[in-house]
Amino acid sequence: MFFKKIGGLEGNIWKHFFILFTGRRNFIPILSIYYLSLPNTKAQEIGFYTAVGYAISLIFQIPAGILGDKLGNKTIIILSKIFLVLSSLMFIVGDNFWYFLVGSILMSLGMDAFATGNTSAFLHDTLTDMKKESLFKKISSSMKGRVSFLSIFFIVALPFFTKIDLVLPFKIGLGIDIIGLIIAFSLFPARGKAEHHEPISLGNIKKTLQESKGSGLIPVLTFSAIVGAFLIVDGSFRSPYLESLGYPIIYIGFVMGLSRLVWFVVGKYAHRIENFIPFKKMMLIETFLFSLYYISASFINDPYIVGIIFSLVVGYFRGRADIYTDHIINLIPGQKYKSTILSIRGQIAGIIQIILMTIVGLVMSVSYKLGFFIMGILLFILLMSIYLFFIKENKIKNQF
Repeated sequence: MFFKKIGGLEGNIWKHFFILFTGRRNFIPILSIYYLSLPNTKAQEIGFYTAVGYAISLIFQIPAGILGDKLGNKTIIILSKIFLVLSSLMFIVGDNFWYFLVGSILMSLGMDAFATGNTSAFLHDTLTDMKKESLFKKISSSMKGRVSFLSIFFIVALPFFTKIDLVLPFKIGLGIDIIGLIIAFSLFPARGKAEHHEPISLGNIKKTLQESKGSGLIPVLTFSAIVGAFLIVDGSFRSPYLESLGYPIIYIGFVMGLSRLVWFVVGKYAHRIENFIPFKKMMLIETFLFSLYYISASFINDPYIVGIIFSLVVGYFRGRADIYTDHIINLIPGQKYKSTILSIRGQIAGIIQIILMTIVGLVMSVSYKLGFFIMGILLFILLMSIYLFFIKENKIKNQF
């Protein structure tokens, strides 16, 4: 029994925590500072290598999901960890733009494109093989919350690490990445219901999406992608906006820390939310909640209140995310091609982020308040449209 929990299917559950934790890039807040400390580097180069890394991740989002469904999620998770190890090495040994460009590309592939859909799908397959797939939402959300909570200490420790040596956080990150790679190799293969599926192909994926018509899969997938895209885009403007309102810059980290604490609490109890709020009603509530989040932030002038709003809403968004992932997986006909379908959500979110960042970035340069207000109105129109489409679907599964 002990060895089953260590190395068998049961072992995948506790290993999932380490797969998630070792995928976090806790040194990102100082990456640009570290880069500019190197000789002959320019600030505008940061935006370029970041954009290229993001673009490569977007391109490989769906192919990585297809590979996961074809070769097995464990194989792709191992690849993601290899990318992260190589990325950390690039940042440690790098002394010019090209090292950081390659490092950024590898980091984006490892932490996003090759990890997002495959990691969730692998946990679901593990639980399916154990006949415990109903626990996916509870286990996944609580583990992500714990990872977020643990990350607080690493973020708080960053200033102390950098005082010793600016490259020390990256060396620690490399050590964590190596542990993640070892854990990935030790995962017990899990395929869920994959052996009963037709061989994956673009035609079969399209057929599966067509079969889902009327189930609510497309609107739930799109709803989740849009909210995620908006929250990621506004992340680039939260700190500058708070600072413009008079929030002391030395306390900005408190906003991030509080949001992670909320994430931890919500993640721990996310599986119980639907005991009180049915999923369909939850979508309607969130249509107003996330829209009002932006609109209220644009009208309130007290930086501390705005900071608390940011922390509460962002923490809630992260903590409840697996409620949507669980519903998306359950709405897929036969639960086929989970990695690919989840990667499609990431692809939709990525495209929206590019469009939104272009528009909002221009407005934010004029007025942060106007930018947040426009985001709120636009988000409400999009989410309400999708919600109305969702409730008009001809066939809605019993859980709704």
